[in-house]
Amino acid sequence: MHKETRKPIDYRMLFALDDDVIHFNAASVTPHPKVVVEAGQAALEVRRRPWEISTHHFSKNMEQLRGLIAKHLHCSVNSVALVPTVSHGMETVARNIELGSSDEVLIPSADFPSCYFAWRNACNRSGAELVLAPRPRLGDWTETILQHIGRRTRVVVVPQTDWSNGTHFDLKKIREATKAVGALMVNDISQSFCAAPYSVEEIQPDIVLSVGYKWQLGPHGLSFMYVAPEYYDWEPLETNWLDRANSADFTRHAEFRDDDLPGARRFDSGQRSQLQLVPMALAAQSFINEIGVADIFQNICGLNKWIAAGLSELGCVVVPDADRTGHLLAFSLPNWEYSASLMLALKENNISLSLRDHKYFRVSPHIYNTAEEADRFLEVMKELLQSHMYFTSRSRATDAASG
Repeated sequence: MHKETRKPIDYRMLFALDDDVIHFNAASVTPHPKVVVEAGQAALEVRRRPWEISTHHFSKNMEQLRGLIAKHLHCSVNSVALVPTVSHGMETVARNIELGSSDEVLIPSADFPSCYFAWRNACNRSGAELVLAPRPRLGDWTETILQHIGRRTRVVVVPQTDWSNGTHFDLKKIREATKAVGALMVNDISQSFCAAPYSVEEIQPDIVLSVGYKWQLGPHGLSFMYVAPEYYDWEPLETNWLDRANSADFTRHAEFRDDDLPGARRFDSGQRSQLQLVPMALAAQSFINEIGVADIFQNICGLNKWIAAGLSELGCVVVPDADRTGHLLAFSLPNWEYSASLMLALKENNISLSLRDHKYFRVSPHIYNTAEEADRFLEVMKELLQSHMYFTSRSRATDAASG
């Protein structure tokens, strides 16, 4: 359709997808690649035969996974902790930073609720002020955040990509500003990790968190946390036997050792071995490593430019390319009161995406999506947008049903 945009490579055969469904919803949850499904099935088979479980199931897979996470974050393997959720990691951070009544914690007003609640509670405990930077009208989150960093700022919590509309945060500039006032920077990169380049070496954050089930192609229940070396002595949210030195030696557990495993491993959650989840997460990260984050990003961006050009031609309001990280696209209708109706119609056409903030249609393809699917989506959009009366009647019906 748009010849000036390079077609993405077709990785669809590596996934077991339904041919009649277009899943443009990686920002919510992704299907597993076939190799991840196979790893999960093999892990369940191990649990069916527990007498074959050995100590390497509790350590080897975890360290391989930790190594791949470190590679994709561009950091030391000693700085990676395995946690069950981002909220678990965020709570660990919030409880280790000493806040006072004169301090401020800065987060975007449109940040994800798990982030908001952790820092609201921390501020309530300490008397610090939680500052919510307002969503910028023109999409420049970076400038908005920079304007709100001041002498009282103690912590700045920002993502790389806005979870609702894909707009970008320039983390290098924000980090420079936090260093100038002695503030910590915490990044929740759940909406970009493994889909867009990110480098701890370049950005130098204090803490980085990410889930593992979105762009990362892995299972729910296993997330990742980077901890800068200067915070290795923080208190973990929990204390468990696996985080102790020599925990792999099952003959010495009753020694009750106080020395921890090196680096950020002391922040690993209990049951971190996750005999079902770790093999799946390891397979997912190995899959991503084989293709390469840079190639994944280029592939998704190529598809999004294809889609964005088509949506603009249809009269949709598309978040400009310059304001986006690239892998996550959002658009809205000129009259967004019909958004719920369009969302329902797309679902009825077997097109899966998300509606956020009542008006942003979040289009988040991954490497399993094809140019043919993009064209089909645009064809359906054209048909639906030409049926204005259809949306008027559907919108009234939806309002009546919800009332």
